[in-house]
Amino acid sequence: MLQTLVQLSITPKYLFSNLIEYLIFHKFTPLKKQIIPDIKIINEYKLNNQQIKVIKEVIQSLQENKPPITLVHGVFGSGKSHLLSVLCILLASLNYKVLICASTNVAVDRVLESLLTKNYKSFFRVGSLKKISKQILPYTISENDDGLNDLKELKKEKLLSNIEKIIIENEINERKTGNFEKRSREIKLASIVGVTCASSTNPLLNHSYDIILFDEATQTIEPMSLIPILRFNPKCIVCVGDPMQLDPVLQSVHLSASLFQRLYSLNSPILLNLQYRCCPPISNIVNRLYYNGLLQNAPNVYNQLSLIPDANEIIICYHDTNDEFSLASSYYSLFEIRVVNQIISILSHLLIPSDRIGVISFYKQQCAYLASSISLPQITVATIDAFQGAEKDIILLSFVRNKHSSFLESPKRLNVALTRARNNLFFIIHKSILYHPFIQNILLNSKVSYIDCDLLLLSKKFIFD
Repeated sequence: MLQTLVQLSITPKYLFSNLIEYLIFHKFTPLKKQIIPDIKIINEYKLNNQQIKVIKEVIQSLQENKPPITLVHGVFGSGKSHLLSVLCILLASLNYKVLICASTNVAVDRVLESLLTKNYKSFFRVGSLKKISKQILPYTISENDDGLNDLKELKKEKLLSNIEKIIIENEINERKTGNFEKRSREIKLASIVGVTCASSTNPLLNHSYDIILFDEATQTIEPMSLIPILRFNPKCIVCVGDPMQLDPVLQSVHLSASLFQRLYSLNSPILLNLQYRCCPPISNIVNRLYYNGLLQNAPNVYNQLSLIPDANEIIICYHDTNDEFSLASSYYSLFEIRVVNQIISILSHLLIPSDRIGVISFYKQQCAYLASSISLPQITVATIDAFQGAEKDIILLSFVRNKHSSFLESPKRLNVALTRARNNLFFIIHKSILYHPFIQNILLNSKVSYIDCDLLLLSKKFIFD
């Protein structure tokens, strides 16, 4: 990152591309070019009006008729990954080279997985095999050697599904037979490549890209975003993110701002405010608290009813057990771990598939204990930061703390937590936190079902107050 800043400071002005000049001096001179986008591709993937507007702006930026930066403020569940994957397919059809970047491997892989759902496989992923989605491994070039050692380590993981085991075994055989070298040559010709900002210095990526798509751009500090921009000198960039969700993790006074944040005041972002994820009882809460009523519900979410018989979509499991512990600057609650496992057991008896359930918490230690105690490998357990961008039909949110909680001072993190569930959101929460004014404001005018955790553990079924 330091090398990037040094490079920027010593680069002569006459070598700046239109993009770099715009980033630094905010100058832009439009040209008159015209490229006709492939309307068939746009229609095939059923984009809404705002998503189509993004596509058109990007095309105009590539034509140099508009500034070389497109900002997209996409709320939760607004189809950001879907939009980026369609944009990739369209740009590849127009012979542009596209680089997908983000600060995390999860964000990069999410866009590539969206390409796979469209049966589009003409892409490559560069990075550490240990950190990349198993689905993406067949399209990956390791940033170290041929990646065999990493693959053999991955094969030893206990919680792999049968499909993941087959993918890893096939990948080991591919690399043993020398197809890795072939893939290394092919990456130079690839129209679409995915990489984290930190790994964009990889020597395998020794050619230019016409456009860089930054996903979760509000989570990436500006100097990190500049690494691929300065290395590949693209014609334009697209920054997609939600300023109302998580900020960059690095909270240095001078480095905590994202490129998205700086450009937000200079460019009018395109707002994707139609959300396709959360049922209205959940989306209405965050619309009131975070989005000033701008959020709209897509028609499909009105059919996303509670999966729990006789219960509302939001279910509060309350307790007054004081068993909060701290370890390595994190916290955990053994009582809430018992409650979470009991809820999972009941959901299993209700024949709800385990891969439709997610368990999240604000604290790493709680997630570590939860992951080791839950016997069903298909259930995703993660911190809220790690779960950003993901979604499940049912989310169990373990609050852990029984006193003042730091998450109450982090409304953006709580926004992420509230917007992961499609059908049902469980709070496992101590009474002292439940009655905190901030939590009460969340539940204001909401239809909520309540369960006593002690009764839940005794009865082994949902008994609502």
